[in-house]
Amino acid sequence: MSKEPFSELMDFSCPSCDKMILIVSYPTLEEIEQAAAYGNTEAIAQLRNTRKN
Repeated sequence: MSKEPFSELMDFSCPSCDKMILIVSYPTLEEIEQAAAYGNTEAIAQLRNTRKN
Protein backbone atom coordinates (compact mmCIF):
# COMPACT_ATOMS: atom_id res chain seq x y z
CA MET A 1 0.00 0.00 0.00
CA SER A 2 1.37 3.41 -0.86
CA LYS A 3 0.56 6.45 1.21
CA GLU A 4 0.56 10.11 0.34
CA PRO A 5 0.70 12.61 3.23
CA PHE A 6 -0.87 16.06 2.87
CA SER A 7 -1.28 18.86 5.41
CA GLU A 8 -4.91 17.97 6.21
CA LEU A 9 -5.14 14.28 5.34
CA MET A 10 -3.34 11.14 4.25
CA ASP A 11 -4.49 8.83 1.48
CA PHE A 12 -3.59 5.22 0.86
CA SER A 13 -3.57 3.65 -2.60
CA CYS A 14 -3.01 0.17 -3.99
CA PRO A 15 0.60 -0.07 -5.22
CA SER A 16 -0.45 -2.30 -8.14
CA CYS A 17 -3.38 -0.43 -9.63
CA ASP A 18 -3.11 2.92 -7.83
CA LYS A 19 -6.78 2.67 -6.78
CA MET A 20 -7.60 4.80 -3.72
CA ILE A 21 -8.21 2.55 -0.71
CA LEU A 22 -8.51 4.90 2.25
CA ILE A 23 -8.50 8.61 3.09
CA VAL A 24 -7.75 9.64 6.68
CA SER A 25 -8.22 13.24 7.77
CA TYR A 26 -6.15 14.64 10.58
CA PRO A 27 -8.01 16.09 13.57
CA THR A 28 -8.21 19.85 13.92
CA LEU A 29 -6.69 21.59 16.92
CA GLU A 30 -10.21 22.18 18.24
CA GLU A 31 -11.00 18.45 18.01
CA ILE A 32 -7.76 17.58 19.80
CA GLU A 33 -8.47 20.10 22.55
CA GLN A 34 -11.98 18.73 23.01
CA ALA A 35 -10.71 15.14 23.19
CA ALA A 36 -8.05 16.21 25.71
CA ALA A 37 -10.72 17.93 27.81
CA TYR A 38 -12.57 14.58 27.94
CA GLY A 39 -9.39 12.89 29.19
CA ASN A 40 -8.13 11.28 25.98
CA THR A 41 -4.48 10.59 26.80
CA GLU A 42 -3.33 10.59 23.17
CA ALA A 43 -4.91 14.02 22.62
CA ILE A 44 -3.29 15.33 25.81
CA ALA A 45 0.11 14.14 24.55
CA GLN A 46 -0.51 15.73 21.13
CA LEU A 47 -1.33 19.06 22.77
CA ARG A 48 1.87 18.92 24.81
CA ASN A 49 3.90 18.25 21.66
CA THR A 50 2.10 20.97 19.70
CA ARG A 51 2.65 23.57 22.39
CA LYS A 52 6.38 22.74 22.65
CA ASN A 53 6.91 23.62 18.96
